[in-house]
Parts: sequence; C-alpha cells; structure tokens
Amino acid sequence: MVDEADAFARAALGRWATEDGAIVIELRPDGRYNKAKQAAPDWYHGRYEVDRSQLYFESDSGQVAKGEMRRGVLRIGEKQFHRSRLAPELSSQP
Repeated sequence: MVDEADAFARAALGRWATEDGAIVIELRPDGRYNKAKQAAPDWYHGRYEVDRSQLYFESDSGQVAKGEMRRGVLRIGEKQFHRSRLAPELSSQP
C-alpha cells in the first residue's frame, strides 16, 4: 500500500512555472528547491516540506512561505504555478 503522505510529496516534485514563465521553481526529491525569476539575476535556494496538500518553504536566507497544491496547480502567495516541461534545468545551479 502506498503511503498517502508519500503520494503528496511525489506529486509536488518537478518543475513548476508561472503562466508567463517569469518564475520557475524546481522541487527536488531531497527536500531542496531552486527558484529563478526572469527579473532577477540571482537564484534562490532553500528547503521545502510537504504536509498533504500544504507546502512549506524556507529560503536559505530565512524567508518563509506557504503554498498549496490543488488539482494540479501549485499556489504560493498570489502566484499560481503549473507543471513545466519547458522550464530550464535548475538543479545544476549552486
């Protein structure tokens, strides 16, 4: 039997992007994330945890955010992210 919590965590993995592609987030299996913004030259990194449909983010600089995943849409604050197969590979970034 598949653990329900693991199913939620697996569903969150991968690359997500805003509809306009301005922000891309990669959720990695090791509980880390990489985030890129078109308007900013810097990369953002941190860790995340999944608790059923809720996601909790903490950047390496200490900023925190809460997200929710429903019906294939990841919402973090006012931003909506959708799965992205075309987003650039982020995991190679420091």
